[in-house]
Amino acid sequence: MSEKAQMILCPKCQVAVSPFAPYPNLTINICQRCSQVWLDKGELALLLRRPEDLPPVAQPDPALSEVLPCPACGTPTLAPWRAADIGLWRCSTCSGVLMPLAQVQRLKALFPQFQRSKTQPAPRTVSPLDDSRTLRTPWFDLVAIPLVLCVGWVVASLPGLLVFIWPLATFFHEIGHALAAWLGGFFAIPTPFAFTTVGSERRGLVIAFFLAVWLWGLIQSFNLRSRILMFGFAVLLLTQIKLSFFTSSDEARQIAIAAGIGLELVYGGLFIGAFHYHLPRSLRWDFWRFLALFLGALIYSHTTLLWVKIRFGLAKIPWGSAVGTTNDGDLNKLLRQWQWTEADIIERFSGLALLSLVWILGHYIVSLPSMVRRIRSAQSQRKK
Repeated sequence: MSEKAQMILCPKCQVAVSPFAPYPNLTINICQRCSQVWLDKGELALLLRRPEDLPPVAQPDPALSEVLPCPACGTPTLAPWRAADIGLWRCSTCSGVLMPLAQVQRLKALFPQFQRSKTQPAPRTVSPLDDSRTLRTPWFDLVAIPLVLCVGWVVASLPGLLVFIWPLATFFHEIGHALAAWLGGFFAIPTPFAFTTVGSERRGLVIAFFLAVWLWGLIQSFNLRSRILMFGFAVLLLTQIKLSFFTSSDEARQIAIAAGIGLELVYGGLFIGAFHYHLPRSLRWDFWRFLALFLGALIYSHTTLLWVKIRFGLAKIPWGSAVGTTNDGDLNKLLRQWQWTEADIIERFSGLALLSLVWILGHYIVSLPSMVRRIRSAQSQRKK
């Protein structure tokens, strides 16, 4: 705004107006007595973030003949106008506008919705990774879990495709060993080559490190206001405390051995059940959940199908190790060192598969009403 325009008098009260800067690049004049604001040409558009100073419905008001002196031009050309039920004055010479401050924002609703202000920054191009609306479609969310479970069971049933699933299942198998070892306070290094190095003794440094990691994750989850992440890190933190301080070293090692197969089932169930969760946008979960769903279905279906067959006598317990001797496998250790029986092995791992299925179906059933409402809402909008 020019210096002359800043040193103006209110056309109604004839008192000096005060400069007011609602935005860094915009200064307007407001009368402290009557709350009228004077806006030079173009300033109302900037204030409203609209392409024009006045909406298309604004017209001179023939019912009023009052004319005021224009504070910018000095000529008596400030005539009454009306936009719907909003009264204002507009100069026919300089196109400045005088109106009550309380009515300014009401003008925004009178512009057509399809118009976009040229003064606004251009809309950011949204990547599919950034926009959950493009990745969350109610019909796909409704059929995704049943569909991917069926695909997973078919793939797991075909012997020729096991060569593709086995490396994936092995990787998560070793991650299961390592995670359980860390929670128990043991140093562990997982590898994708069917073995995990686990220390022979608990280490205070390992316990302190992972307690700090889970606590940091819990604090970050609180800052992100993500309840599911807070729950997950709280579970890890409490499990770390339980296995590191209130479980014997021998029992913790037993859990680490059993966790290889056990966490294949748990990871698969977690990935599938988490499909409907809304996580912080910075994690890009709306995109990565598709990959997690597919991988989870393959892992869960492969391991579950094996233990279902074993339970019904259609397959044998997988003794031995992929890289060791026939007596060096996880199940052999459970049988030999911790006196598990074959019945214990079958009962516990097939039971864990059932619990994972309950987790998956539970999350799907809980999410079902919301998905149905979204489908109905989308259908009603299309009808309109």
